[in-house]
Amino acid sequence: MYNIKKILKEELFIYNSKIQLSEESLSLINNSYYVEHILGIKKELNENYSLNLRKQIITEQLIVENLLDSINKYVGNIVGKGKEKAMEVVDSITNLKDIAKLFKDLLLDPELMVNAILSIKKLLLKTINEIKQSVIKIVGIINNKISGFTDKFEKLMLHIEKVATSVSSETGWKGFLMILGFLTLLSYLEQTVFGKIINGGVNFILQNTNIIAGISGVFNTFKELKELALSTFEIVPILTWFTGVVASATKEIIGSALIGIELINIIGDILTPVIKSVYWSKKLRRN
Repeated sequence: MYNIKKILKEELFIYNSKIQLSEESLSLINNSYYVEHILGIKKELNENYSLNLRKQIITEQLIVENLLDSINKYVGNIVGKGKEKAMEVVDSITNLKDIAKLFKDLLLDPELMVNAILSIKKLLLKTINEIKQSVIKIVGIINNKISGFTDKFEKLMLHIEKVATSVSSETGWKGFLMILGFLTLLSYLEQTVFGKIINGGVNFILQNTNIIAGISGVFNTFKELKELALSTFEIVPILTWFTGVVASATKEIIGSALIGIELINIIGDILTPVIKSVYWSKKLRRN
């Protein structure tokens, strides 16, 4: 009797949740390709749609609907009836609204999301390889001239590489967001911090004794992005992480916070190949 009551209660929960979804969403969640590549939920070949799996799919789709609604409000679109899910077709990234618009496009089409994730993963791998080369240069420059620095620095870099490898296995919109966030941190590290260390050498490190703790602090902010992806239904807190949390955290490395335009440029560089990978298909769909 208990099991029957429990099943009925869960079925009622599913029913009450489903009636909150639009007709289009109800159709989308029956598409396994959409469920895997947008919602990030992969059903095993022989797996049935259990109660828990159905609840998860509906819950995740409700989050996507809320995200799309929040993006429309954020970019200031006057959305006509039936146009709530019209694509934006972004050609370049010059501000936060461009990031939000591109993200909206990816949320609307699993094929675009697949292309985007493949593209951004390639850039993640490229950046990791560049960082490895920079680490070799830095270790060579320091050459144990600063007590304990080399060992701590190499351990920190190995940890960052391990997290990057884990992040690269993520899928769906949360996976894309995680890779973008971590790649933003890596790109900042490679383009700004490592350049200063290589050019300034031993003297730069001696003048910035908090540099290893500072780098750790910047990457610790990534936990906040992961928490946001699990909890928020809004785009603004996500964008605030990029421009607020990350910008402030960079102050711990070299004593000055990264300003917004610098972060936009870094994110723009990351998203340029993503835009190129999805641009033509978006243009054709719009026409």
